[in-house]
This record gives sequence, structure tokens and C-alpha cells, in this order.
Amino acid sequence: NNVPNPSRDCCIAPKSVFQRAMSDKIGQGIRDLCNCLRVARPSLGFHQDKEARLPGACGIKTSFSMELCVHGPLTLNQNKN
Repeated sequence: NNVPNPSRDCCIAPKSVFQRAMSDKIGQGIRDLCNCLRVARPSLGFHQDKEARLPGACGIKTSFSMELCVHGPLTLNQNKN
């Protein structure tokens, strides 16, 4: 939150998390990631605008709208197993 762009070291974990979420073929991984980011934001002190720009700042290509992920409504886990 205090620097304009994250360092390369700071991008390692998000790259892994985003890749893992996007590897889920039914989309539940993306929903879970977005919900986690929204729920954890207050306790982690993340700023919404920087959170939405994180993939671009870290060179992460997403298969979904990060704006919608950050600002969209919370959804319940729809896993029906």
C-alpha cells in the first residue's frame, strides 16, 4: 500500500495464487479467491484500487475481471459435492 508498484518478490505469492485459482475449470477457484480478497481486505489493510491493479502490476494475466472480483458482490461457495 505504501509503494506505487510491488517488488518482484512481492509478486511471487500472488502469481501462484492466481494461477491456481484460474486452473479450476469450473470457476470455483476464482470465486473463492475473489471472496477471500474481499473478506480479508479490512484485516490486511489492502486498498481496493491497488488490489484491482495487482495482477497488472505483477504481470499476471487473468481470465476474469479483477475490477468485478474486487468490487463485486460476495458469493457463497456453490460446491454441490
